[in-house]
Amino acid sequence: MLIFDFDGTIADSLHALLECINNNAHYYGYKKIDDVEALRNKEAAEILKELGLSICKLPFVVQAVRNDMRSKIHALQPVPEIAEVLTQLHKKEIGMSIITSNATENVEIFLRNHNLNFFKHIHGQSSIFGKSNLIKKFLASHKINAAKTIYVGDETRDIEAAKHNKIKSAAVTWGFNSSQKLREKNPDYMLHHPKELFDLIA
Repeated sequence: MLIFDFDGTIADSLHALLECINNNAHYYGYKKIDDVEALRNKEAAEILKELGLSICKLPFVVQAVRNDMRSKIHALQPVPEIAEVLTQLHKKEIGMSIITSNATENVEIFLRNHNLNFFKHIHGQSSIFGKSNLIKKFLASHKINAAKTIYVGDETRDIEAAKHNKIKSAAVTWGFNSSQKLREKNPDYMLHHPKELFDLIA
């Protein structure tokens, strides 16, 4: 099975997401993001420190950003060529699911808009404890064989969560974190183009 992250991996949502984060900066008292490329070489904890965003406020900011993203979801487009690749994977009867910190409703709207309803499970939940617990619960609740599962994501925390759950990780370089930063976490696979997803099932 292939388990996908959503934002930055399937949806080309980075700039919309950053806009939502900046829109809430004044209300929650943290700095706006003005240098996206610099942030691509940093991990989540480093970004929070640079923005001056405390862990105490983080759950409220995450919820506010999720709500704001709902108003932008209809304008989002898939990552270039990912739609064609997902369609082919579906035709090959490859099991696919999504685990994301975005809202399930947002993901479902996006998939309907782009005729990408190929995913067996969609699990959207914000968690201050990170994706590791989300993946753990997902694998257990659906009785998924970890040895035959690959998590596909665009952030260092995706790689770490996969390793923690003893599943393979595929890091995509077209999303948030840079290739250099992703490589530092030693993912099982590095993907530079959506078509390289076919290599995972070869």
